[in-house]
Amino acid sequence: MGVPPLAGEMQAWCSRPLLGVYAAVFIDAIYVKVRDGQVGNQPFYAAIGVDLAGRRDVLGLWAGHGGGESAKFWLAVLTDLKNRGVRDIFFLPRKREVPPVCDGLKGLPDSVSAVFPSTIVQACVIHLIRATFRYASRKYWDQLAQDMRKIYTAATDQAAWAAFEELEEKWGKTYPAIGRLWRAAWEEFTPFLAYDVEIRRVLFSTNAIVILSQLQGVVDVADGLDRSPIVRAGRAYLQPSSRHGRGRFGVRCSSGGVRLAA
Repeated sequence: MGVPPLAGEMQAWCSRPLLGVYAAVFIDAIYVKVRDGQVGNQPFYAAIGVDLAGRRDVLGLWAGHGGGESAKFWLAVLTDLKNRGVRDIFFLPRKREVPPVCDGLKGLPDSVSAVFPSTIVQACVIHLIRATFRYASRKYWDQLAQDMRKIYTAATDQAAWAAFEELEEKWGKTYPAIGRLWRAAWEEFTPFLAYDVEIRRVLFSTNAIVILSQLQGVVDVADGLDRSPIVRAGRAYLQPSSRHGRGRFGVRCSSGGVRLAA
C-alpha cells in the first residue's frame, strides 16, 4: 500500500529545505485533542522562523509527549532544522512559565547552545508578566503592570535593573516570589534590551504561535485573557508594524501550504 497523497505532501513539507539564516525562531506548543484509546490533549511544538526580510514561515511541527520535553527531544528538533539547511539563528524567544518544568521547554536552552552556539535565547516577556500575576492578588494587577512596564521598556539593561529593584522594594515583602521569578529569568530576559524598539517588538513575545493555535481551533490562553491586565500590559508595546501589510503576526506556510494571517 502506497503512502496516501496527503501524508506524502506532509512528509515532503516537513523535510523541505529551509533558509540558511533566520533572525528569530519562535517555538511553542499547540495543544491538539488526540484520540489514542481515549481523547486527550497532546502538545505539538511549532517553530515559526522570521527571515532577514521580516517574513514569517512555519518551519515544522513536532509531536511532544507532555509533562515537559527533555533536552534530548529539543536536540532532535534543532538538529532537524540544521540538517534542512539552517546554519544560524540570531534569537530564539521562548516562554517561561511557573513552574518552569511545566512549559515543555525546560531543556531547550542547553540544546540550543549545543546545535546553534551563537544563538541568543530570549525569554518571552508576555509569559513572564503572566507568571508574575499568578503570585499577586488580582486587585494589584494594574499597579504591577505599570511597574513591570518600566522594566521592559527601559533604555538599557542597567535602567531595567534599577526599575526591577524599585518593583522588588515595593512588592517584595508582600510577594517575595515575584522578585525570585524575575531574578531567575533575568539572564534570558535582558538580551532584547540591547536593541532598538522595532527589534524589541519582534522578540517581546512568542504570541505568533498563539495566533497559529487559534487558527487551528485550539485556544492557548484562558477565556477573557484579552481583557485582562496581562494583555493590557503589552498591547501598547506590541503595535502592528506597517512593515507587514497583513499584520505583524502574519504567518505563512511555504511550498504551497495554507497562508495564515492575524
